[in-house]
Amino acid sequence: MKEDLKELVSIETAKLAKEKGYTIQSAQWFIDNFDINKELRQWLLERWISDNHKKYHKYFDEWVSNITMSQIEGFSKQMYNDKNNVLIR
Repeated sequence: MKEDLKELVSIETAKLAKEKGYTIQSAQWFIDNFDINKELRQWLLERWISDNHKKYHKYFDEWVSNITMSQIEGFSKQMYNDKNNVLIR
């Protein structure tokens, strides 16, 4: 599953890099630094279950496989804030 996700992120990264005029090296940096790790995936699953109706729980894998790099970055910050009881002003 992680390899499939990494491939999807790689495709998304390549598209973003082309649109923004980035080089392949900077696209690889995005892949290396914004990969969904086990901790983030677990946190997203917990939030998905608590925030969505039970009939939608089965769609988690589909949803998480389609999130973008900017969403991964945002969710990572949100997870950090949630775990450290940080309030955003």
